[in-house]
Amino acid sequence: MIRALIATKFLLFFDYFQQKKIYKYLKKKIKSNCILIDVGAHHGETIKNFKKYFNISEIHSLEASSINFKVLSNNFNKQVEQIFF
Repeated sequence: MIRALIATKFLLFFDYFQQKKIYKYLKKKIKSNCILIDVGAHHGETIKNFKKYFNISEIHSLEASSINFKVLSNNFNKQVEQIFF
């Protein structure tokens, strides 16, 4: 159990740096005020990151799982003016 927890933390640590590289690359390619389509939005992790790093005018999120959709819509209930489900 402890080994799995340590392995998970270790992977998340390296994933953080990989994500930073990806966002740095995308920042060069994505123009400001673009529209993002997030297919398989899960709980909105991608939405949070793109709102943090980019100037996105609209985000269209698609999530097939009704359970994940409830969590997603609860996470962004107050910010609906730019996010469409």
